[in-house]
Amino acid sequence: MLVGLQDFHLFESVVVVVMRMLPGDKHCGPVALSGATGISVETIMSQWPTKWVDIRTDRIYGIWPIDTPWQHRKFLEGVLGRHMIPQGQDGAFPANSIALLHLHNKKDPWYKKLWDGLWNQHWVRVLRDDGHLVEVDWGTEVSYVRFIPRKRFLEMVNLMWPRCVYTIK
Repeated sequence: MLVGLQDFHLFESVVVVVMRMLPGDKHCGPVALSGATGISVETIMSQWPTKWVDIRTDRIYGIWPIDTPWQHRKFLEGVLGRHMIPQGQDGAFPANSIALLHLHNKKDPWYKKLWDGLWNQHWVRVLRDDGHLVEVDWGTEVSYVRFIPRKRFLEMVNLMWPRCVYTIK
């Protein structure tokens, strides 16, 4: 019997990963990729270019990020033999686009936006973009579909580097 399928923890030396994130989880990139490719999150994380130690952090030694656009490209091209196609921002984003959002409060001072933009990033999968409203899969178990006005969505993509929205071919 598999216990604790909601999380990635050790259960008697067995690591278990599920398709959605719980509060505190940080494996949003593999969750977004899973939704776009149909490959299980567990498979993606086990074949990730940089070893995932714990889904509660997406950093090595608490500093170095392991869930970046460069690791996404390495996984897609090196493991799956598929291509990461960057998307321009002029038209609507195709369904199953993957986007890196920099989470911040618009009313915060510039230095807080800078800090949050660097440290509070989240990968999402675009479900639909009608040019005014972007529907995304947030990757969480609870309230996983979110609707973001396109202008705000672009602000979240463009606040900080790296700016990344791509599709998979």
